[in-house]
Amino acid sequence: MKKTLAFVSITLALVACSDKKAELKSEIDALGAAEYQDGETKRELCEKQIDYINAFPKDSVTEYYMENVALYLNRVDSFATSQTYTERYIETYPSAQNMVEMKLLRARNYVGMQKVDSAYYVYDDVVSETILSNDDLRKLKAVLLELSEDENRDDQDVMLFKLGGVTEEILGFADAAQVYADLYTRFPESKYAAFGMMKHGDMMERQQQIDSAKAVYTALIERYPESKHAADAKVMMETDVIGLSAEEQLQKILEAKANQ
Repeated sequence: MKKTLAFVSITLALVACSDKKAELKSEIDALGAAEYQDGETKRELCEKQIDYINAFPKDSVTEYYMENVALYLNRVDSFATSQTYTERYIETYPSAQNMVEMKLLRARNYVGMQKVDSAYYVYDDVVSETILSNDDLRKLKAVLLELSEDENRDDQDVMLFKLGGVTEEILGFADAAQVYADLYTRFPESKYAAFGMMKHGDMMERQQQIDSAKAVYTALIERYPESKHAADAKVMMETDVIGLSAEEQLQKILEAKANQ
């Protein structure tokens, strides 16, 4: 008799659980399919999906709901809560096909939470896996700028060097030239200083400011005569290739070597 009652109790519990799952999923589907989704509808949809995640953490649709919740909360600037679900998603589904996007969401949440150091390390890790969008590049630029100005860091020069590359990509040569100039001006002893001067000269070349480019290359040769970049600048000056395209420069340098 006791075994029969226990069996009945378990059966009733499973039925109740199944009914709750079906009911909750039906509500989520209805909200998601609404022709017009205002802010209140989206908020309610998020709350229902959270209820489902907590009630049925191992269900097949939970992964999809968790991603939706993390993205929605980020969009409404609930960065800390979004980060909770983002981290949970990354830990629970390490082989998910959209893992790169979730890592980027983690970085965006850190930016929103003003945790720039954490944001930098996430961006630095994921940049080798994908091409950043303009929005992410702008966020990364802001992160690098703040870190480059932090006097308590011992890698400000590294941050400035990387800032130059990001600035070049989203703002252009003129702005990037200023960043590279700041690098070797503020940190003349940095291992990136000579490269920064080379990049500064390159930025001036690309703007067809040939005289300015030559002045930068001359200063590079004088300040860092033992560097590889000074040697490259010297060859460019001697073969008079400054201002030419990369292909034209290579051809002229090879011709000069052949005539030696």
